[in-house]
Amino acid sequence: MNEAKEMARITKLHYDYANQYSEDPKKFEALMSKEAPGWKLHEELSNRGILVADKNGRRVISIKGTDPKNATDLISDLALATGLHKSNKQFIERKNQIKDIMRGDKDKEYYITGHSLGASIGAYALANSPSILRNTKKAYLFNQGSTPIFEAMLQPKKENVTMLEEKIKHYKHANDPISKSAGKYGETFITRNKKKGFNAHTILNFT
Repeated sequence: MNEAKEMARITKLHYDYANQYSEDPKKFEALMSKEAPGWKLHEELSNRGILVADKNGRRVISIKGTDPKNATDLISDLALATGLHKSNKQFIERKNQIKDIMRGDKDKEYYITGHSLGASIGAYALANSPSILRNTKKAYLFNQGSTPIFEAMLQPKKENVTMLEEKIKHYKHANDPISKSAGKYGETFITRNKKKGFNAHTILNFT
């Protein structure tokens, strides 16, 4: 399994964890073992918003996308769309959580992944925190929610632009309108393959 698909599966598993298994980590670990072999949930560091998993010295931090029934997520989506994300509570809290996780174990090789709103928060964190960018080996962002104003407001320090370009991998579906503007920094890969019965935006198109 290539690394991008591995990260997409962990991102998909994060939705499963948040929606069904957060109160039953043993059942979730069995599912993770099947869908992302070798990866182990770091239960202490994981919650509905952030999922952390380890494998052979690698540590992935997954940032969950929008739950349409969650008011906090919808407020964050609105902030993203209107350019108010820099003062949005969830954007700020997730960035700080990632920094804390990375400070807690500096010997790990860190990866960031996320879908939709989660990918947007990931892009924001990487562009606005030099320490997160420096400590991240690669970031895999799937169908990142974006608007022209959001992309315009990604303003990293000039000396960090090259690192952003090297570390971010955008994966987008050609027919997904939500991620159309995404990809100001990093390499972009576009797919036209669509999971039968699902829309262009779902993470399942990349798993």
